[in-house]
Amino acid sequence: MCTTKVLTIDKRGMDLLLRHGVYAKTHYHIKETYKLKKFFDNLLGYNLYDLFPEIKENL
Repeated sequence: MCTTKVLTIDKRGMDLLLRHGVYAKTHYHIKETYKLKKFFDNLLGYNLYDLFPEIKENL
């Protein structure tokens, strides 16, 4: 993603909102992002963040 840090969806979302602001479709995009995270969690059978130890350390 466009930063040098590895971020969770929550932290990345806050970063984007603070830099770019909120628009009419922002809520929709946030909901869809969480749906994608849930989809991949279910596909893997565990939390997607488990694949990235640097994220787990910073939760």
